[in-house]
Amino acid sequence: MTADFYTSYVLGKIYAHGIWFYFPVAFAIKSTLAFLVLMLLAAVVIATRRLNCWREILFLTIPPFFFLLVAMSVGMNIGVRHILPLYVFFSVLIGGPHGLLSGGTRDGFTLL
Repeated sequence: MTADFYTSYVLGKIYAHGIWFYFPVAFAIKSTLAFLVLMLLAAVVIATRRLNCWREILFLTIPPFFFLLVAMSVGMNIGVRHILPLYVFFSVLIGGPHGLLSGGTRDGFTLL
């Protein structure tokens, strides 16, 4: 089976082939509002440089974006289950700013 065999249904339209924006749209629709707000909060904390552990931030952002880039380029859009590993990385990334803003350590990421 090839990727051209599958049709894609996104935002009320049926496509005869895979489309590149399927997985970002599916991620935004399938994620909870709280998760998306916490990701936005984490992005703001990282952008304002209140979180100063760049090694951890790079470890938690580069692999999921590379994974998403590969998933977007494949052209076989048959479900959000193919990008579920992104949620693990982003959930841990959300925990750093949460630890920092709730009175944790300076870098936000601590070992239990």
